[in-house]
Amino acid sequence: SSLPRLLQPDWNGLAWLPLWASRTGALELGWGSAYQALEADSLQAAKSQAPDLLLLLGADNLPADRLPPPGTPIIYLGTHGDAGALQANLLLPGAAYTEKDDASWVNMEGRWQASVAAVPPPGEARSDWLIIRAMAEVAEVDLGYSDQAGVWRRLAECSPLFDPANLGRLPQAPDLLSLAQAELQCSAEQTASSQSKSAASRLASPIVDYYL
Repeated sequence: SSLPRLLQPDWNGLAWLPLWASRTGALELGWGSAYQALEADSLQAAKSQAPDLLLLLGADNLPADRLPPPGTPIIYLGTHGDAGALQANLLLPGAAYTEKDDASWVNMEGRWQASVAAVPPPGEARSDWLIIRAMAEVAEVDLGYSDQAGVWRRLAECSPLFDPANLGRLPQAPDLLSLAQAELQCSAEQTASSQSKSAASRLASPIVDYYL
């Protein structure tokens, strides 16, 4: 691969921008190529044998071919309430990013950032981690945390990027390289499938809904 030659101690020649805002943080937490086979196997198994329960965590614009067989109980946890919510049997309203207190995210350039709530969540909406924590308690599963500080500690255990000392900092060059390589591998299947399309369709904008 020519990627290592792009990253030198005195020069960074790699410019990488994912199409999905959440992809960078997911890759930093380990959701890279190692999980592709697992995801593919899980999807294939879900099509042949219905799972006991499917949890859609902010899974908007969900393709129909990724849904399990009819009759599978589906829970949607999110804010947009798009195609994924239309397929769900139970909707759990998550707070939007402007409504989450002590929220954190990884932006597209790899910076870990934090924010405070601008407005309170409406109605019964809650931060995602609170809903997941309550579900785990019902299922008698110990997640290892019970407050926001515990969530941040768990993130730091998964990746040094989430150490409070690194808040707002860019990842180091080796980390950026690994993220880019994982992104390329994650996109390989999509690239292969797009080769059968016309050049005009490959050059079309991937943004289909500017309001989301």
